[in-house]
Amino acid sequence: MNHALPLYPIDSPLWLFEENYRLLLELLSSDFVEGSVLHSASGVDERLEISVVERSRYTLTIALRKSINFGREWIPDITMEARLYFDARVAEVLAYQNCRRLPAPYAVRGSIPFHKDEKRQANRLLNELLEHCLRQGFQRISAAA
Repeated sequence: MNHALPLYPIDSPLWLFEENYRLLLELLSSDFVEGSVLHSASGVDERLEISVVERSRYTLTIALRKSINFGREWIPDITMEARLYFDARVAEVLAYQNCRRLPAPYAVRGSIPFHKDEKRQANRLLNELLEHCLRQGFQRISAAA
């Protein structure tokens, strides 16, 4: 069974990066504070921690940690680092699950332990994570200590 993601569901090759940018801005509304902790409004014990890693004039790099507490410690948190480019209005994943330097599709060789679409899959995961958080009505209730 093939679980490959469609390359581009619409005509723009940057649709996923543009959509991630839009969703991140929606989630990081005007009341965003560095070190924010967002909780699900649906009653499920879920949280999303967001911290600023680097801020510059045209970019913002953030770290995201998505926790799901089902009473089982063996379910790992989802950790990501993403960069928002304000001038281009796109966002991309820089790292996830302690895996840094995600290769571009043209850079993958047979000896590197990555799939040829690893970067696209990481950005798709960010997209699905953000859509889930917005659907569940995540709200900021505190700043991380």
